[in-house]
Amino acid sequence: MKPALRTAVLPCVSLTLFGSVLLQAEEVPPALEEVIVTALPIRSTVLDSTQPVAVLSGERLLRQREVSLGETLARMPGVTASAFGPIASRPVLRGQGGLRVQTYQDSADTLDVAALSDDHAVTVDPLVARSIEVLRGPAALMFGNSAAAGAVNIVTARIPIEPQTERTSGALEIQANTLRDDVRGGAALTWRINDALQLSADGHRARSADLHIPGYAWSAALREAQGLQNEPVDESRDRLPNSDGSSEGANLGIGWLGARSAFGVAVSRSDMNYGLPGPGEEEGEPSDIRLDLQQTRVDFAGEWRPAAGPFQSVRLRGSSNDYAHLELEDDDVGTRYAQRGEEWRLTAEHGVDRSKKWRGALGLQWRNLDFDAEGDEAFLPASLTRNLGIFAFQELNLDRWTLDGGVRLEQQRIDSSAVNETAYDELARSGSFGLRWRWHPAVTGTLQLNFFERHPTTTELLADGPHLAVRRYEIGDLDLGKERGRNIDLGLKLSGGLWRAEISAFAADYDDYIVAAPTDEEEDELPVVRFTAQQATFRGGEFSVNGSSIARLGRGSLGIGFFGDYVRARDVDGDPLPQIPPLRLGSGLSWDDSQWRIGVEAVWHDRQSRVAENERSTAGYTLIGFDIGYRHPFGSGARSLWFLRGSNLLDAEARRHVSPLKDFAPLRGRSVSAGFRLDFR
Repeated sequence: MKPALRTAVLPCVSLTLFGSVLLQAEEVPPALEEVIVTALPIRSTVLDSTQPVAVLSGERLLRQREVSLGETLARMPGVTASAFGPIASRPVLRGQGGLRVQTYQDSADTLDVAALSDDHAVTVDPLVARSIEVLRGPAALMFGNSAAAGAVNIVTARIPIEPQTERTSGALEIQANTLRDDVRGGAALTWRINDALQLSADGHRARSADLHIPGYAWSAALREAQGLQNEPVDESRDRLPNSDGSSEGANLGIGWLGARSAFGVAVSRSDMNYGLPGPGEEEGEPSDIRLDLQQTRVDFAGEWRPAAGPFQSVRLRGSSNDYAHLELEDDDVGTRYAQRGEEWRLTAEHGVDRSKKWRGALGLQWRNLDFDAEGDEAFLPASLTRNLGIFAFQELNLDRWTLDGGVRLEQQRIDSSAVNETAYDELARSGSFGLRWRWHPAVTGTLQLNFFERHPTTTELLADGPHLAVRRYEIGDLDLGKERGRNIDLGLKLSGGLWRAEISAFAADYDDYIVAAPTDEEEDELPVVRFTAQQATFRGGEFSVNGSSIARLGRGSLGIGFFGDYVRARDVDGDPLPQIPPLRLGSGLSWDDSQWRIGVEAVWHDRQSRVAENERSTAGYTLIGFDIGYRHPFGSGARSLWFLRGSNLLDAEARRHVSPLKDFAPLRGRSVSAGFRLDFR
């Protein structure tokens, strides 16, 4: 057996034996999780999906919610965050982020420029999320080749086309940190005017002071390399300079519901202003760069359920976006970025009832991005990117066995003022095959094979200039072609009465994998990186084991959980790729009754010593936290949750290896936050 396949198979076999022990010890029929994942090609539950997918919702979402999307998801197996400051932190899935992990709002592209660089924030605030869906591994069939490493879909109630029986429903949430690192709050309301018409509205606001950190912002290794061991290179020893920020936003939506159709429109506005921690232009000085961001967005969603014909559901999803941000240098405008974007996706499904033997979907997707950048430090030229994709997905249910497969074709064209002709015009092909085997009502095994091609982006093709936010000079390559990859994913899901366990192991091989490779060149007193293609391999996996109500203690019950993940990535010569997360293991213990929940958690991060050339190793660390929640009825038809949460209780110096700023910006130190949430209907 090949080493890659053995790496994927052996953990699954081990967990199968573990699952057999659980089933022998507890034959209670499992309560299957009925969370519907809207980001799959055909809507399914978490347990019915062959793709590794996780959903963060309910009280768990409330306990993990942070200012940024990346930090909110960073404790999920297989997920970490770029940690480019507390606000501009994006998800990293299985060691890959940036251009290969796409973010969506209600299955529509956010249409911002977050994927172009780690310093650009995602414009959807986690406060508006009802749930967050994370697809690990290629999600190219549903969303396009840009989701070659995975996708994150933020599910909201902003387009009110889901029928509700109550006249009004909504929520109010407020949270503050005792160190005044951040204060935030939001409210949402849905109003059923009559049987056919619904309105929705929400608003949120947050502000963050400079982050409290343990000790110096610059790492000891960096200060030693710069000869600054005994110098206070920060404006404040226990604060991360230029890490403060604020954000606010609002949305208004209207929906019409008929007997066999529904459609709705929503208009939203987002404003953000935040600093970028890191090195400044003067040696030993912190950065003074800030981003001032605005976005206005219009969303449309419609569904038609024909009474007859080959399809039982036809969905149309569209978005139009006007995005702009200024990069400010000491209050002077350095660069202006602007992007107008539109996206439409039409999907037709048959066999919508999950009891059907055949189910499937056909889809057509169109995206148009008109990008412009102005200023002396604009490292990207103006460009117009158009994508047209078509996809098909089918699922065959054979009792214990389920087979699925799909294909996608996507044409991408990029025109730019930087060249006299079309910069890029190619067709990408992607395909998947999945197998699910229900060996026992409580044990399900999955296999997924993917072949995918990813188009290069405007950054990889056309970059040519200083990118001050990341302190480097970037140079693209017009000769870059499609990135090709093959992925195998093996999974096992167990549900034995009080226990739930899930494990997945993956192996991915890439041809022409595009990386920003450091060079020994220098331009404008900045190190030069060039986008180049090479072969690469990724191996790894993740697991989680959770037991609920495993023992009684007083009025409540005890719960326990474990999780872990690991990624190893190498180039064609066997050398490590940069910014790959180390081994991580976590455990938690909780006590829960009808009113109270008390939980503690510890997450250990190993030292990352397998580093690329010109990359420093990162020390290991352990983060310990707690949460306390109190549930209480609040008037007629309402319920409240009061919560207290502590993080990094040991005040450990923690630096994520995946972050470009790991040597300049550690994670937050010891902190405690308190909050209140009211749900009413």
